[in-house]
Amino acid sequence: MQFILIIGAILYFIYEQFEFSKVSRFSLLTLPIITFVLFYRSFYFSNRNFFILFTIFIVATGIGIFQTLNTQVYEKNIQKYFYTNDVGEEKQIYEKIIFSKGGTSYLVGWLLLFIFQIIIGVLIGAVPISFHGTFEKITKEILSDILEPYHIFRANNTWYTWAIYSISNLVYLICSLRKYPILKKVIFEQKTG
Repeated sequence: MQFILIIGAILYFIYEQFEFSKVSRFSLLTLPIITFVLFYRSFYFSNRNFFILFTIFIVATGIGIFQTLNTQVYEKNIQKYFYTNDVGEEKQIYEKIIFSKGGTSYLVGWLLLFIFQIIIGVLIGAVPISFHGTFEKITKEILSDILEPYHIFRANNTWYTWAIYSISNLVYLICSLRKYPILKKVIFEQKTG
């Protein structure tokens, strides 16, 4: 049963990357900041950890840049409500909403981040090399990406997981803002209508 749920979740996540959805401040800005804070709070300095962090920085930066390659963003007028003026004419009130989709590069980047996270975990001994350990990791990762708040409050994440996701998310955010300055309206909650 768990296998069927995971397959369903994977298919849903893949489908979502090819459909436009409303951009929210939470997913665009808040999640990268929270993951960075959690990384900062859980990281402890040592030569080994610094080397791992440097490696993570290089790889996660590259993946974050790669994920923006097929990202598409557009702004659309959506009817919010209407009213009748003094002469009996109906007037529509529109709100400009920003939509985006990740596309193939975002999906491939997510897969690369996941594989990289498992590789780092195995190399430092945090993830056991077994089908059960790997399957459990896959289950948690799929749930975390589909149900974003679940990812934030999962207590057993190690610092390297937070580093991977905070760096890649921050790089994705910076590259997306450079490519689509309209996203600044979501961050700063500027009314566009």
